[in-house]
Amino acid sequence: MSRLHRPSTDHKSALSSGLNTSNAPGATESSTSVLRARNAQAQRTFAHIVAEHVRTFYRLGDAADATLEFAAMMIITGTKNTLMAWLDGHIPASLEQLSDIFADFAVD
Repeated sequence: MSRLHRPSTDHKSALSSGLNTSNAPGATESSTSVLRARNAQAQRTFAHIVAEHVRTFYRLGDAADATLEFAAMMIITGTKNTLMAWLDGHIPASLEQLSDIFADFAVD
């Protein structure tokens, strides 16, 4: 069992409704495009942070730049999309199960 903090499952619907901006009441095309741009920038920023941590931890030089940035972006976007699929009900797992699955993948 993972030792990560787990919010109660009551937060699942609150998280889902807060993250699903495309169907939000009052959302306009302009506000949706701004949110998409911010989301894309946040993903790039997190991927860069992950890549820099890996580069530092494994003492990698600049030769692995493209591969490392690619792998980091895959990890970040894959994690985000997996969480969104779970929040939308497409992954039949409890919060505890999902947390354990993520923890298992992180250490394997």
